[in-house]
Amino acid sequence: MFQHIWTHYVLDEHELDELTDEEIKRVEHLFKFKLPTSYIELMKIKNGGELEYRIFPCDSTIEDGELIVDFLYGISEKDGIGQTFYFVKEWGLPNDLILLSGDGHSWFALDYRGAEKIDPPVVYIDTEQNLDVKIAQNFTEFVDKLSKPEFEEVDDDKEDVYRLNVVYTKKDVENATTSVDVSDGLSFFSDNPCDINWFLQQVERGVSFIEEDDEINVYEILTSLMKKLNLTMVEDIPYLEVKRVLDRFKEYQGLDFDKTVQKAAYKIEKYLDKKIGLQGKGEK
Repeated sequence: MFQHIWTHYVLDEHELDELTDEEIKRVEHLFKFKLPTSYIELMKIKNGGELEYRIFPCDSTIEDGELIVDFLYGISEKDGIGQTFYFVKEWGLPNDLILLSGDGHSWFALDYRGAEKIDPPVVYIDTEQNLDVKIAQNFTEFVDKLSKPEFEEVDDDKEDVYRLNVVYTKKDVENATTSVDVSDGLSFFSDNPCDINWFLQQVERGVSFIEEDDEINVYEILTSLMKKLNLTMVEDIPYLEVKRVLDRFKEYQGLDFDKTVQKAAYKIEKYLDKKIGLQGKGEK
């Protein structure tokens, strides 16, 4: 349910620890409100994080006709939505809200000020423009309306521009001679059809000629791998082969002072174990 809305960054600053029933009970006791079932279900998939589907359409109340929801807070007493009380006081927001996303003067929130306490509406608040408007009847409707941004054509002559509209073929990736080109090609095929075994071969090939101080492209390749695994059916994932490829990332010795690459590899392995389960391990 709704899992398509998330980005597939391996390390996401807004993602919290895996959600437990005990944490849900503590947070609901803290707020003295029941959280919407649909919100809980989404947070059990991923407990907060950045959104790939982040455009919310609006009526004429909003100047540009749309709002950008960059991330959703996860469920936690001390982080995520647990920061609501601090932000309400800091920014002079109304009481009886649970903040879902926002920064500074603009916020998205579950609104418990009305009669509906089980499945409350979602509101958008902008303190600078003095806006406090209902934008969805409930959390389910709010998420259903989110969509991907539509990117304009980009000028390939401009440096440091991510080429969003480039279409890659398998030959392009196989013949790539730089880690950047392999990384971009894998990013394209992470959500386009291709054989998972071929994809893993290109991941390993990309790592083989990455320079020791090239942790950015190493991380980008891992992000593409995470996305591909997320979109691949459990029965089609070659578990042992993925584990073998991840072991190479665990051994990465570049200028990765905060161990970002290793942390990402271990996180993918943990995700893989959770997705595959013991039955998948035995079969693959």
